[in-house]
Amino acid sequence: MHKILHSKTLIAFRKYLAMNAIKILSFEMSCRISRKRFTRNNYSYPLNINVFEHKTKLGYFNSDLLEIGINKGLVDHEELCLNVLRHELVHYLVHIDFGDVEPHGVEFKQMCQELGYGPEIHLASTPLMPTSQETPTLLRKIEKLFALSESANSNESASALLKANELLERHGLSRQDPHEIVLHRSLNYRQGGAKIESIAEILRAFRVETVINHGRNSVYLEILGSEQDVQNADYVAAFLDKEMERLWNRETDLKGKRSKNAFFRGLAQGYLKELPKERGLIPTHAHLVSLAYPRLGKRVKSFTTCENAEKAGKKAGADLSIRKPVGTRPPHLLN
Repeated sequence: MHKILHSKTLIAFRKYLAMNAIKILSFEMSCRISRKRFTRNNYSYPLNINVFEHKTKLGYFNSDLLEIGINKGLVDHEELCLNVLRHELVHYLVHIDFGDVEPHGVEFKQMCQELGYGPEIHLASTPLMPTSQETPTLLRKIEKLFALSESANSNESASALLKANELLERHGLSRQDPHEIVLHRSLNYRQGGAKIESIAEILRAFRVETVINHGRNSVYLEILGSEQDVQNADYVAAFLDKEMERLWNRETDLKGKRSKNAFFRGLAQGYLKELPKERGLIPTHAHLVSLAYPRLGKRVKSFTTCENAEKAGKKAGADLSIRKPVGTRPPHLLN
């Protein structure tokens, strides 16, 4: 599973990718561009690009979310980076023209041929940089220079700081954040509803932020935060996914979808109400969401509830105990 990453430095990389994707779509693929969308076959499509971390995978195209991902390790491999970007854009166009077909089948190769792309782009397997290179050379060099800038030797300190800032300016980057934000797609359902919304609400008590992302065929629960906190929250999400159904099935007197939704909403309220007071001192991470989703929209929902089901849910939530993962260090916020 690849990790989608966000930081101020990587946002600069995403802007670089978006700028070059627009150039490729416009000048090489003959698509009309309008802000962050492009037009093909008289239909408009979004241009969503994420940066992720993976030891062997260089890029991906997600047809459900219409999203392209580019490996963080390509940040200082310009030629390879742009070829991988072209490769994923071809996948996007093939999906638009032919739907869900074999990833590197006849349609893909035909599209590459029509665009005049050679084997460096259309091959399913692209030469990789060594897997030991877990962080890009450029970013690592900049961080080392900033470390040297704190030297007691004033000449060495000034020289290192000057070189670091020169590299940042030359590549259009800003200094990397001390902690990168990890975005993980934890759960997915055919459609949204009270269950995924309730799980998302509970997870926010575990040092993470959550976003419900609607794809064309699925709804995803996305978790943002530090890597350790995201891992803990992902465990909690998987636990709640099954436990909430078990607790609902125990309520034999309650029937119907409206009652089930009310039960799930009540369960989240009951659980959160019983949290220790110190949980309220946990800092919010709303800035993480704006960093990862600069144009995130909000949906206002109205619903009818069932008083008996909501009351039963609150009681179940108040009694809910989330067990710690077996064989791992106890998560910081698990009961």
